[in-house]
Amino acid sequence: MKFYTTQEAGTLSQTLLNELAAGEEVVVTKNGRPVALVIDVEDGRLEETLRAVRRAKAMRAFLAMRKEAVGQGFFSPVEIDEEINAVRSAQA
Repeated sequence: MKFYTTQEAGTLSQTLLNELAAGEEVVVTKNGRPVALVIDVEDGRLEETLRAVRRAKAMRAFLAMRKEAVGQGFFSPVEIDEEINAVRSAQA
């Protein structure tokens, strides 16, 4: 995985594209903090790649909310699972 600042990313575009084509993942940073992850996309698989990234982001958000709810005593892990199952059953 390669790391570049936003300034470097703007001046190294061909280098970045070559690294992506070689299968590298690129992290763009601003003030030393990651702000973007750039990954390669296989020809004809843009939508599939976007779905996978969005699904991963949604799962990360869900797990963070679940942890917060448990931490604040709103629901126990068992109660959360029961609620999810009840909603899924109602939708079926």
